[in-house]
Amino acid sequence: MRKKIAAAITSMFLIFGSPVSAEENADKILEYQQNQTFEIHGESGVCYEIDPPSRAHIVSQNDGHVTISLDEVGDVYIRTIYPNGYVYVFKVVIGEPKSLHSPAVESPDILAQQVLELVNQERAKVGSAPLRLSKILMDGASIRAEEISRVYSHTRPDGRPCSSIMKNGEYMIGENIAAGVSKAQEVVDMWMNSPGHRANILNSDYTELGVGYFYKSDSVYGSYWVQIFKRPMSVAIRR
Repeated sequence: MRKKIAAAITSMFLIFGSPVSAEENADKILEYQQNQTFEIHGESGVCYEIDPPSRAHIVSQNDGHVTISLDEVGDVYIRTIYPNGYVYVFKVVIGEPKSLHSPAVESPDILAQQVLELVNQERAKVGSAPLRLSKILMDGASIRAEEISRVYSHTRPDGRPCSSIMKNGEYMIGENIAAGVSKAQEVVDMWMNSPGHRANILNSDYTELGVGYFYKSDSVYGSYWVQIFKRPMSVAIRR
């Protein structure tokens, strides 16, 4: 069974024969567990090298979104190569796997409040205004949390984009997803260790948040989490 986490890094992921030196200084160190998988998406034209390739592999790649599996305990180096030649190195420390099927003790509403508080603590560190919970976004995040227990993707089970969860597309939104853990602190730590998800959490344009949690005992990952962020339409128009 795989434990899946959403993480955002790039749009193209390739494994090359040339190794990434274990002595090479890492620009960022990430910690995950064996048998976790995570999504990678972002800037087009970026390539990656993994060393050793035996510890991680691509599960799927579609339209710039890549899912990677972490297969063995140990360190893995990921070199990010940009079209202009710039290289950024991630070191991923893969630890022993933990149980996937322990449900959250708290109710979804309490978990949402806990996530909100943790998110606002992180936003305060960079000078971003605190978010507030929105009932509309909470309802949408709850629906999406159930949906990703069936299809773990930012694309909904019926093929529509995640933004369609908002009626008539009336809000400009961002989405973070994660799975496999049952505590608010754990899931926020996962998102904060992912550049793309961290960017959503700290984005000063966002003003409102919805948090969804769904547990399904007979699913692959057990616990599923969704964050939906909203920014005012006036911000979107200015951009």
